[in-house]
Amino acid sequence: MKTQTKMATRFRDVPVRKIKLKKSDKVVFFAPHSTEHKPVLSLIKTLSEELGKKGIETKGEELDDMRRRILLSATKLSAIEATDRDSDVIEILFKLEDALLRLHKLDSILLLNPEATVLEVHALDRDYKEDDKFSIVDYFYRLRDTRVLAIRDLYSEYSEPIKQGMELIENKSMKTKIKDIVRKTLGTNSHQDLAKCFRGIDMASDRYPMLLEILSENIERVAMIEIPAPSDYLMRIFYIEAFDNLVRDLKGTRQFTHFEDSYGLKESLESKSPPSEADIRGLLKLLVREKR
Repeated sequence: MKTQTKMATRFRDVPVRKIKLKKSDKVVFFAPHSTEHKPVLSLIKTLSEELGKKGIETKGEELDDMRRRILLSATKLSAIEATDRDSDVIEILFKLEDALLRLHKLDSILLLNPEATVLEVHALDRDYKEDDKFSIVDYFYRLRDTRVLAIRDLYSEYSEPIKQGMELIENKSMKTKIKDIVRKTLGTNSHQDLAKCFRGIDMASDRYPMLLEILSENIERVAMIEIPAPSDYLMRIFYIEAFDNLVRDLKGTRQFTHFEDSYGLKESLESKSPPSEADIRGLLKLLVREKR
């Protein structure tokens, strides 16, 4: 009996769904990751112009330079001589800090704009074409006739990295692999020492239940989208010049984690095939009330 081989998923395999989103006369765009700003802010500019023609007010919100924050955290990690063996722990803490900072800002947007629709905008790591391999199909739905992806479970995108990170810090229900890393390579309480390298965790960790509750109460007027965009290490030379000691030290002790690589060293670029008219129409349909 032959065993069936599972086919690799492609970008075209992301299922098309109508996204439920409470619409209003004001749209706030939230672009949290500075490394993705080139394609993301270009899209937001085009959408804002089109929404303005329809009488819809728009506003843009960002976070402080996340790239710089990530590299400064990496500097602190180098000081405690974190190694490749610590990567699992470090990755979890970077994701925790990222989720807490984004959630804090998103909640602020929701509270300051109580009737507005909020669209969080990100860029994918590649300028995906239909036949390109795409391993994270199950995380997204696709807007009809577009290359725009919408996250399926926005609440979990925030709650899961927070839950996993807080369990690590509080030493509750940690996975065996993480327990082994902490015990063998860093010492009993070293995950707490690692956490001190992430300023954003200290800023928001005690308030995360309230922050998640605010998101849950307003979830019907928030959506998160991702657009295909190429990325490259074009800024690497700049960072070697600006943070030369940091980069040299880190290369001598450990490799960058996937998070540091994606949001610290890489930069999203504007695509040679930017969002099409169909993409813009699909997003306008998501954001604008249908005429009766």
